[in-house]
Amino acid sequence: MHLRRLEAAGLVTGTLEVAEDGKTVKYYDVTPFFPELTPRVVAQAAATLTDTHRDRPGHRPECEGGSGWGSWSAPWARPGSSA
Repeated sequence: MHLRRLEAAGLVTGTLEVAEDGKTVKYYDVTPFFPELTPRVVAQAAATLTDTHRDRPGHRPECEGGSGWGSWSAPWARPGSSA
């Protein structure tokens, strides 16, 4: 079932072959693809994110609207740790 969906999406290709016992077998190969990460794609992805940890203990308001990866704090980490 999942391979059919991947095939429909163009991520794999399936070919039918006849095995030695006469049964038809479908083999799948991964289709080469190259994801393109551009500022526009990143901005679109970022727009879908939500802050679900705002009301949890340990939330650090100083990290809101941060300047990059270093401003994110893991919700399970102790305050001041680098997890």
